[in-house]
Amino acid sequence: MKPNSPPAHSDRVLDEEEAVAYPRAQIELNDFLSVPPNMNILFWNYRGIARPSFRNHLAYLINAHNPSIVTLSETIVTSPNSLTIVRKLPFDSFEVLDPVGFTGGIIILWNSGKATVTLLNKHSQLINVVVQVPLTSFKFLLYAIYASPKFRLCRTLWTELVNISDNHNLPWVFMGDFNEVTCPSEKHGARGIKLNRADLYKTTFDSCDLIDIGFSGSKFTWTNKLRVNPILERLDRAWVNQL
Repeated sequence: MKPNSPPAHSDRVLDEEEAVAYPRAQIELNDFLSVPPNMNILFWNYRGIARPSFRNHLAYLINAHNPSIVTLSETIVTSPNSLTIVRKLPFDSFEVLDPVGFTGGIIILWNSGKATVTLLNKHSQLINVVVQVPLTSFKFLLYAIYASPKFRLCRTLWTELVNISDNHNLPWVFMGDFNEVTCPSEKHGARGIKLNRADLYKTTFDSCDLIDIGFSGSKFTWTNKLRVNPILERLDRAWVNQL
């Protein structure tokens, strides 16, 4: 996936306009999966697609990166309003998962000429689809994630992923907002991380034979936007296996 990013290695706090104008990291899937170079997947944690600026920012990114698939998280808009917004976007196919209250929400968007996408499952924290690249037999599993900030719900998601990891022999891509860090260096400011949560998170993906494919751009993907003593964390990322 190739979202636009802030200037490389910039750890400054983004202002309100920049924070929504720039997705959180630029990640190359082609180094890990046999995805053709023209198969771009854009993930964006937008924090509210009802913002008036949303469509203009998305149009900019589509023009810059020509994604085959776009996944949005933290949409914070429920049906039918989310459907009204989605139907005005330049995609002919989509799957929508409503937020729970004012938390979460996921949308996957694609054009049928660029990808064949089949829904497998969706629940409060994920949408799971199979993606087939046009004019090829190549398929992979795509999980669009918004992990609950509540640990007991997040732990349920980790358990589910481990349970299903032995049931597929396709390449996997997990991308989204995991609301967790893997180590202390992925958080700046405030109190330290909760090591039991970080350890369970990392152990889960190790158990599924998944690797973090890294990033370019800002080290952190979330900020509380305070100018004085800000908190910054790396919560958004992509994991893949190496089939």
